[in-house]
Amino acid sequence: MRNTLQDMTLLSRSNKKSKLPLLLGCLVVLIVLFAIVIFGGLFYSTSSASGQSVVFIRTPQNGEILAINQPVQVSALARDDHKITRIELWIDGVLIDVQTSAAQSGINPFPLLTTWYPPEGTHSLIVRAFNSRNQPSQASITVGAMALSDRDLDGIADEADACPDQPGTQAADGCPDRDFDGVTDATDLCPDETGLPPDGCPAPSESDRDGDGMLDHADGCPDEVGSPLADGCPDADGDGVEDGTDACPAEPGAGADGCPEADGALPPDPAPGGDAPPESRPGDDPPSADDDEEPEGSSDPVPFDPGMPIPIEIESYEFQVSEDFENMWCYVRLGEEDPRRYDFEPLGERYWNIAEEFSGENSVRILHEENLPLNLSMECWGSRAGEAPVALGDIAMSHPPGEWDGREFRVSPVAGESPPFAARYRICTPACDESAFPAPLLAPITMGPRGEGPYRIGWRWDGDESLINGFILRVFAEGNDTLRMIYLEDPTMRSLNAEDYMPACGETFYFEIYAYGESAHTPTSNVEYWPADPCTYTAHVTFTTIDVHNPPADEDGLHRPGPIYGNFWIANGTTIEMMQFDACWCYFGPGSTFWGTCEGLELQSGTYSINRGIFEWIDTARASCLGDGCRSNSFSAPFSSSLHIPFEDGDTLMVGGRIMDCDARNSDDVVFEEQGGITINIDDLGYLTVPLPFGLNGDHIDLNSFIRMGR
Repeated sequence: MRNTLQDMTLLSRSNKKSKLPLLLGCLVVLIVLFAIVIFGGLFYSTSSASGQSVVFIRTPQNGEILAINQPVQVSALARDDHKITRIELWIDGVLIDVQTSAAQSGINPFPLLTTWYPPEGTHSLIVRAFNSRNQPSQASITVGAMALSDRDLDGIADEADACPDQPGTQAADGCPDRDFDGVTDATDLCPDETGLPPDGCPAPSESDRDGDGMLDHADGCPDEVGSPLADGCPDADGDGVEDGTDACPAEPGAGADGCPEADGALPPDPAPGGDAPPESRPGDDPPSADDDEEPEGSSDPVPFDPGMPIPIEIESYEFQVSEDFENMWCYVRLGEEDPRRYDFEPLGERYWNIAEEFSGENSVRILHEENLPLNLSMECWGSRAGEAPVALGDIAMSHPPGEWDGREFRVSPVAGESPPFAARYRICTPACDESAFPAPLLAPITMGPRGEGPYRIGWRWDGDESLINGFILRVFAEGNDTLRMIYLEDPTMRSLNAEDYMPACGETFYFEIYAYGESAHTPTSNVEYWPADPCTYTAHVTFTTIDVHNPPADEDGLHRPGPIYGNFWIANGTTIEMMQFDACWCYFGPGSTFWGTCEGLELQSGTYSINRGIFEWIDTARASCLGDGCRSNSFSAPFSSSLHIPFEDGDTLMVGGRIMDCDARNSDDVVFEEQGGITINIDDLGYLTVPLPFGLNGDHIDLNSFIRMGR
């Protein structure tokens, strides 16, 4: 018995020793597994969040049953931290569509949208994307296509047909719509004219003369009510081929001639451009659904929710080129729309009127998924008479939702001081007037009574003050660069004392303002101007000499006209300043001849100084006169031969004179009477420092003077 107990004890100890390594091993395995779970989860949480490629097919849905031979929108999205450069759609092993990034580094996320007409049967759809490192990722779905119940045979399944027993159109939800305007005949007040909701009648406007909903600049027939499917031209059968070129205008067709295909073939895939089927990259094998990759620890790829469609407004208001052209046009693609040509009118100084096509009431308004970036592209051309068009380059931009707040973008094909063209635009949701970065509105300069201070400039801004650091006010003069950039680092500020920025006399200052944030700013406001009072100058005109030539014979044939009297004058349009002189005495009393007699200064051929000659002669004669009966007492002359008159820059200064021959036997003769004018332009002629000679020429006498200007 004792031996048995000892044996059992030894066996028990032996068993305990044999199990200890096993327990230790299990414990080590559990620790390792726990570490793998922790670190693996940490690795997945970081790598899947930041480094994993994700491809998401939005439409159609996996397992969806589609109508055969009816257009299906295939919509997908790919994203990758290293950006996507290429995205492909494969259906049943055939490459259907390829989209590549215009940017060499790719974009993120990258959308795909194309149209497919599914034949009957089961189909495998694979969307494959490549990132900038040429690494592929993909997603796949399986769908079916079959003939759906369609009692009225209008191509719209009964379950989606609002009028299942009456053939109709897709635009009118399957109900009759003989003018193809999307308004059913039952509610269309103008059922035979293409119109607009809600009544279906044309609604003419200034930019849409025929009122068919196609703006004139995009309407192929702007004076005829037409269908948007046919570029605004009449299209009786609604097949998108205008009646003028439709060989079968009463039968919907699929070909370019508008006639039905003889073999019942389907219309072509309306992919942009209608190019030949795309080719895969050399060396690439067709993808297989078995190649789909799933994130570690998950059976489903992480989906990207593009969100609901929301309204977006795109507004462009400035377009400038670096060369002179006679014509300018651009092909613009907004979102997933087909490219469209826009022709611009010139504005001068190499600016073109893009605002007429893309601003105000003509800004582009679309619906776009709230989480998808908005892709914009622009290719521009210019031409001159007799020369081939010149390509100015193209741009491609992708704007994430965070940039749809109305901030301003300035883009050009190349960086530098003189790019071939540059455009300014903004993207807003829901509208630019309601965005977080609207353009400020400047008010006119206000001032005290009769133009006295204080001087203030105010503005209105209804944006989100939390997004901006303040405002920048620009002050510039016409034809000059910016004079001042005034930083106002207070988002709540709405007015400024403008006295420090008052223009000098004769100047006009222009003001504009915009709000700025850390990495964005608003469009620039309207321009307000502040004209100062015109500068007032004084014209000093000094009459210097008269040149007597070819003097008239007068009564005695002596060729010495006189005695003389007269005046010299200047005028500014509202005021006249004059000096008069008189060197003539005539007597008709007792002791005189029958005809009377006149005495005084007579003129012979030669040059006379007005101040030291004529006026001094008169003063000397007066000074030598004795007694009240002296003849020279009737003479008169001014103290100076200069006149002074105020004027403003741009005024016309008139100068004139009149010299008379005093006669006793007949009427006085006019020896000289002339006037002339000159427009004063201070900047061009520099009158403030240089005297300007000015002469008037008569038949017998030339009057000479010079003009000086002063403040």
